[in-house]
Amino acid sequence: DRAVDKAELYNRILFDVQRQIQTVQGDAVKAFSTPQAELPAFRPGLIWLAGRGPVANPDEDLRLVINQARIVAESLQSQVESNPLISLGYIALENGTLIFNSEQSQTVLQLPEGFDPRTRGWYIAASEADGPIWAETYVDAVSRELIITTAAPVCISGRLVGVIGFDVRLNAIQTDVLKLNEDSSGYAFL
Repeated sequence: DRAVDKAELYNRILFDVQRQIQTVQGDAVKAFSTPQAELPAFRPGLIWLAGRGPVANPDEDLRLVINQARIVAESLQSQVESNPLISLGYIALENGTLIFNSEQSQTVLQLPEGFDPRTRGWYIAASEADGPIWAETYVDAVSRELIITTAAPVCISGRLVGVIGFDVRLNAIQTDVLKLNEDSSGYAFL
């Protein structure tokens, strides 16, 4: 039956996304455990800082953690590129810094004024979890699309450093599932 096949397919796909977030979680723990002397030189770039908005050249005290987060951003980018359902990857740090999977300056500039990733449901749920979570579906702050986020905490020695996340667009899955209605006498829903 096509509906059962589709359900199994999307279960596998979403399980793969969860494994991808676990991979990045491991990379993040390594990055945030890397001593400053072993990190590449700091390079300016646009980031989001809660309370300040877009910042191109952060204060010296933020540069270490941003450098570490940029290592994670490279891992995020690799995972986003390998899965067409993932629209965006990011790391939100405890200090309010938000860094995307690549130099996503358009995304940074489109965030609404006052946006603080630490107040979002995905951040709160992941920060309270021991592993990856799936957040409630929501309308994305930038794209205005229906999104589901998988997120995972990044902890070093039991201290929360931040949360990594992937946004998965539900419209592609929804469109595919709704096509099942065309071929059957039942109803498909998501």
